[in-house]
Amino acid sequence: MAPSVVTDDYYVVLGVARTADADTLKAAWRKLARIKHPDKNPGNPNATAEFQRLESAYSTLCDPIRRRAYDLQFPPVFTSNGPTPEAYYHNYAGTSSNDAFEHKNRERESKRDTLHHQKRREEADVFEARRSLRRILEEIKKLDEEAKRDVAEESSWWGYFTSMIPGSQKQREEKSRERDRRGLDRIAARRIKEIELERQSVKVTLFEHALRATQEEINKITLEINRWREEQAAARRREAQQQQEEQAAARRREVQRQQEEHARRERARRKEEEAEAARRASEWEERWRREQEEEAARRFEELRRAQSERDEAASCNHRSWWGKVDGPHFCSNCSTMTTLFALQCPLCRKIACASCRKALQTGRQRRPRRGI
Repeated sequence: MAPSVVTDDYYVVLGVARTADADTLKAAWRKLARIKHPDKNPGNPNATAEFQRLESAYSTLCDPIRRRAYDLQFPPVFTSNGPTPEAYYHNYAGTSSNDAFEHKNRERESKRDTLHHQKRREEADVFEARRSLRRILEEIKKLDEEAKRDVAEESSWWGYFTSMIPGSQKQREEKSRERDRRGLDRIAARRIKEIELERQSVKVTLFEHALRATQEEINKITLEINRWREEQAAARRREAQQQQEEQAAARRREVQRQQEEHARRERARRKEEEAEAARRASEWEERWRREQEEEAARRFEELRRAQSERDEAASCNHRSWWGKVDGPHFCSNCSTMTTLFALQCPLCRKIACASCRKALQTGRQRRPRRGI
C-alpha cells in the first residue's frame, strides 16, 4: 500500500510556530479538538475531515522522528499550502524603509543563532545515534561469535572423543539441548537486534538529513546576511561617492562664483578707471580750453590795449604836464637810456627824456643820437 501524500501544513493546522515544543503542540491540539470535534459540529459536513486532519497533524508533530521527516519534506519557507506566516514576514515584510531592513536582518541573525544551537543539538543526536548503532552492531557481532564458538566446539576432535566415552550419552544430550536453546535465544536476540539496527539506521539517516537541512538553512541565512551587508556597504559607498560628487560640485560652483565675482569686480574697476580717465581727460580738455580762451582773451586785451595806447599816442598832443618817473628808463622817442629820471605823459602814458618832451610838446621830432 502506497503511503498517503501530505498536502497540508500541519503547523498551520494546529496554529503554532515551527519552533513549538511538545507542550505547546498538545495544548493547541486539545483546544482545537474540543472545537472541531464532529459531535460539536453536526451541521458541518467537513467536520470529520477537519478533525482527522487535526489528528494527523498532532500525531506527526508530537513524534520527534516523524516531525523531522516532515520538516525535511517541507522546508520552513514554503509548504504545499503556500508560505507560512513566519516565511511570509521573513520574505515580504519590512521592505519600506532602512529601519525595517535592519530589523529584518537582526531577525535573520537571531534565527541563525537559533539554528546554530539546533545544529549543535542535532550533531549530538547524530553522535549518540551512531554510537548506539555501533553498539548494536557489536552486540550482533558478539552473538555471531558465540554461535561460531558453539559450532566449533561441537565439531572439534574433543567433542568427537568425548562422544566415544561410555556413560556420557546423557551428558551429551543435555549439552546438545543447551546448545540448541542458546542458539534459539541467539536467533531471537539477533532478530531483535536487527530490528533495532534497522530502526537505529533510519534514525541516524533522519538525524543526518535534519543536520544537513539545518546546515543548508544556516548557509542560506548567512548568504542573505552577507548579501544584505554587501548591499549596505555598496549603498554606503554610493552615498559617500554621491556626497563627494556633491561637495566637488559645490566647490566647483564656489570657485566659479568667486571667478565670476572677481571678473565682475575687475570689469567694474576697469570701468571706473576708464570713467576716471575720461573724467580727467574731460577736465584737462576743459581746463586747456579755458586756458586757451583766457590766453586768447588776454592777448586780445593786450592787443586792444596796445592798439588803444597807440591810438591814444597818435592822437595825444602832449600838451599836459608830464610827471616825473624816477629811475633809469628808455626814451620812447630817441631810444636813449636815462640815468636818474624820465618824464611821462599823463594822457598817453608815453615815457621820454626831457629833450624829447619839449620836442613832442612843440610838435617836432627829435632825431636819435648817433651811435645809439
